[in-house]
Amino acid sequence: MSCSATHVALLKTELTKACALSAELKAVTKNAVHVLETHKGTAQKLTNLKQDLVAMVVNEKTTAAKEVTLIARLARQKAEAATTAFQEEAINALKASASAGYLAGQVTEGARLLLTAGDGTNLHCVSTTTTGTKEKKATTYRGCDVPSSGAATLETAAEKEEINVEQKFKAISGGASTVSSGATTCVMLHHSGETTGGTQALTYLAGLITTDNLATNAPNWNGGADKWAAAAKSFGAVHTASKFDTQLTILQQEIKVMLNLADLEDADPEELTIEVATFGDKDQATEQTIGVPTLNRIKADLLKYRTAHKTKGTERTRADFFKEQIKVNKTACDLGAKLSAKQDCEVTKTEPQNVKAKRRENAAKQTVANGKTALASSRTRPKKRQQKK
Repeated sequence: MSCSATHVALLKTELTKACALSAELKAVTKNAVHVLETHKGTAQKLTNLKQDLVAMVVNEKTTAAKEVTLIARLARQKAEAATTAFQEEAINALKASASAGYLAGQVTEGARLLLTAGDGTNLHCVSTTTTGTKEKKATTYRGCDVPSSGAATLETAAEKEEINVEQKFKAISGGASTVSSGATTCVMLHHSGETTGGTQALTYLAGLITTDNLATNAPNWNGGADKWAAAAKSFGAVHTASKFDTQLTILQQEIKVMLNLADLEDADPEELTIEVATFGDKDQATEQTIGVPTLNRIKADLLKYRTAHKTKGTERTRADFFKEQIKVNKTACDLGAKLSAKQDCEVTKTEPQNVKAKRRENAAKQTVANGKTALASSRTRPKKRQQKK
């Protein structure tokens, strides 16, 4: 059985760019972990803020009840948005990380063969010059650094990264490898299973390299701007998927004032403008702006409220308040006022019913009804005959 030889030698500068792309792909996972860890508690912070603000209004623990009510409604709205965004982005992050990790692994494993094949201290498949000067084995390549034996260490630590797969791909050559001489010392042998060797082009480094079918010809790089469109379903797809945090980034800007309050930050919050119409059809299409002094006053009230319940615990306080809300709503529904089952008897509604006012209203209605009954009775009662003197 005879074999065919395929030339696979690469220039150091060319391989370095391919490994830089691999490093960028590996960074997708680290950045995804960073983004998700950063935003994982956002929805809960907003929910806690809403509960505390509602309790402050109901228990008259704030001097800015109108503004606090608006912020509580906004916090409720944004908490729901944050939950939805986080769930969607978590799925997108998983897809981006899996795809990027697969491609990075292909590049790294392909490079591993080139960075270990050699004799003594020299590498046969990596050249420092176009004339085939051999690279030293000790040289490291960021993105392709792998141990000479055993498995590579996975990189999953959270780290903020600015991902640009497209930029790294376009930096790679789109033409033939520039190792022009001495390159035939690095070949890959293969056969067609027949008694005579068959020539065949090969691909490796996640498709970044396509060899010629002759050992005397250098392999071709498939990078560069001209080849970017052809990589749309692989490297291009990862580049797009790596931008998965768009919704969370926008949301973070929208809620930064509320997070300033929720975290009781020392720094002053920015002025807050609320689009009231977004709360529902019954709200007026107006903007409400809450200035920095008022926001700082609300923050001080919030700090005082939480401090007062520190011994009991904020979570226990919120749970007890929610339980009390259920009782209040149920009492209002049991008064016989025929409240709307959909709007006024929901235990999830944050604003309690004004039970005393409802009682007064019912009492007034009953008084009127009693008066009408008495009047009707007096009209139907027979008059006594007067006796003659």
